[in-house]
Amino acid sequence: MSTAVPSTSSGSDAQALGHSMERVLGRPLAALRASIEALVAELETGDPRGRTLAGALAQVTRMTRDLQSLVEYTAPRPLAPLRCSFEEIARGVVAMLGEAERGRLQLAHPAGGAAFEVDGPLLVTCLASLAQGALESAPGQVLLQVRREAGHSVFTLVRDDANEVYEPEAVELDRAESDASLAVRLTVARRDIARMGGDLCVQHTARGVTCVSVRLPEERAA
Repeated sequence: MSTAVPSTSSGSDAQALGHSMERVLGRPLAALRASIEALVAELETGDPRGRTLAGALAQVTRMTRDLQSLVEYTAPRPLAPLRCSFEEIARGVVAMLGEAERGRLQLAHPAGGAAFEVDGPLLVTCLASLAQGALESAPGQVLLQVRREAGHSVFTLVRDDANEVYEPEAVELDRAESDASLAVRLTVARRDIARMGGDLCVQHTARGVTCVSVRLPEERAA
């Protein structure tokens, strides 16, 4: 006859685990990234080793972001609603992206300073994480569209893969890893969007278009 062992896990245990992960893995990843960047800086222009190091640096950067997402999932901070404009949110997302991805994100948002009350920094973090994942997982442009719809603020990321061709096997492998990374970010973002009273939806069309929509209520919009 077996005896069930009661679980001792709790929210505080999960938070402690998250912070431990950050200490155990975050520091070595930061040191590894700094070492790779130093090696790249020492190489002469056109050195074929630069491409290999650039790929390794991209993987370390992705692992660092995924680790941070997991830490944020285990240790969410309290919400702090602020009055934020659509433009502030959109520009904040761009500012959080990697330098290589900023030029590939297009923005479309209402003019006139439309604003609503939301935890702006948290919303920006969620949208930037989703945008970064979408940009890393496929070439081409991603559109961040902001609009008002039936009492909600809607933020939609649109990625069009219909005309993309993935030739080298290495690119296919890299895309698969990026999609797995995006799944991690979706999980964290979905939880945080729900905490703000909204919802997150992912849609794929037969033509190869992926849309990630975030809808937040606008009871106190201005």
